[in-house]
Amino acid sequence: MAKRRTMECKHFGCFKLTDSASGYCEEHKEEFKAKEKERRKRFIKYKNDKFNQFYWTKAWKDKRDYIFCRDNHLCQDCLRNKKITVATDVHHVIKLRIAWDKRLDDDNLISLCPDCHKKRDRE
Repeated sequence: MAKRRTMECKHFGCFKLTDSASGYCEEHKEEFKAKEKERRKRFIKYKNDKFNQFYWTKAWKDKRDYIFCRDNHLCQDCLRNKKITVATDVHHVIKLRIAWDKRLDDDNLISLCPDCHKKRDRE
C-alpha cells in the first residue's frame, strides 16, 4: 500500500511533519479527536437536519480550511479593531437557513474567534 504524502500538521502554529490521515501530528492528534467528539455531541440531536449534516461534508471541511488560510487563521472582526486573535470558527455572514445557495460562497464566509462568533450569532 502506498504511503500517504507528508504534510505540515493542521494545528495552527505547528510545523511538524505528519503522514497521518487526520492531518495532525502525534502531539495534536488527541486534542483533535477530543474536539471532534465534542463537536459531534452538539449536532447529534439534529442529525436529520440538512443544515447540520452539511457541516460534516467534505465540501464544507475543504472550504473551511480554505477560508482559514485565506484569512491567515486570524479573527477578521478583531483585526478590524486592531487586535490579533486566532480564529477557530468560520461564520456564515448570511445564515444557512436564509440563503442555502450561499453556503460555500467565499464572500459569505469569514474567520472569527469564539467571542466574535457568539456576538455575530446574536445579531
